[in-house]
Formats: sequence, C-alpha cells, structure tokens
Amino acid sequence: MKKYLFIGLAIFLSFALISAALVDYLSNKSKIEVEIKSPLEVTSKTNSELFYGGEEIYYKAKVMNNINKTIEGVLTLTISNDKSSVSCEDFSLINLEIEEEPSLVPIDVNCVDNGEGIVKITRNVIYPPFSNKTYLGTFGLKLNIEPASYKVETQVMNFA
Repeated sequence: MKKYLFIGLAIFLSFALISAALVDYLSNKSKIEVEIKSPLEVTSKTNSELFYGGEEIYYKAKVMNNINKTIEGVLTLTISNDKSSVSCEDFSLINLEIEEEPSLVPIDVNCVDNGEGIVKITRNVIYPPFSNKTYLGTFGLKLNIEPASYKVETQVMNFA
C-alpha cells in the first residue's frame, strides 16, 4: 500500500514540476504583430471604363509620401483593355499634368509598347517628405479604335 502511495506521489510531483516548467517557459514568450505598408499611398480613377474611338480617357491620380524621407522612383501608368490590344499608336493625345498651385504643369512622359497589348507611360518622380502630388491625364483615342473597356493602373516603382 505504501508502495502505491509513493508511486502516486512521485507521479503527482512529476506532473507538478513539468507543469511549473511549462508555465514558466510559456510565460516568458511574447508575440508581436507588425503590419508593414508602402511608404507611398497611390489612388487613381478614370472617367469611365467603356470608351469609343475619338473619345478621351480622363485620369486622376494622387500620390502621398507618408514618411519623413524623400522618395525617388518611376511613376508608371499601365493602360490595358479587355481586347488586349493597346499600343501607343492608338492614342492621338497623351497628356499628363501635375497640379502645382495655382495651375497645372505639363510634364514629359515616355510611352512604351510592351508587345503584349499593354502600354506603359512612365515618368521619373521625386516625392519630398510628407508630400502629396496629384496627376491629371488625358489620353485621346484615335477615331479608328474599336470600343473597349480600358483600365489605367498606377504604380511608383524602383525606389531609390
């Protein structure tokens, strides 16, 4: 009888020691969750989705630098449509301006066909700390372009 009591007490003490060690180990750990966001916040919109030959796509984008550091990069507008057939030759007008108080300032851009039915319009940009820049674009389609749903995406890439 004493033997069973001794074995039971030993098992009980073993569980108590293991539990105490486990609680001590787990209570010394901490968990931290970190959310990492881009330093630039980009929002954009167009006047419609479905466009016909001869119409103009009106585009507006706002880029906000949310950090206390100057950011340099390349502003890239990617224009595509549901027909997968966009080229720089489809446009009679490619105009991009930046809002500089109190007026609009035209800026030079490069239009590049990637050979896959997507057009990329690029411009080197510099965003001072905590700055906001608004871009206004007008992309005029030639008359012989068939109707399509166009999409303009905005990115700032190649941060320096």
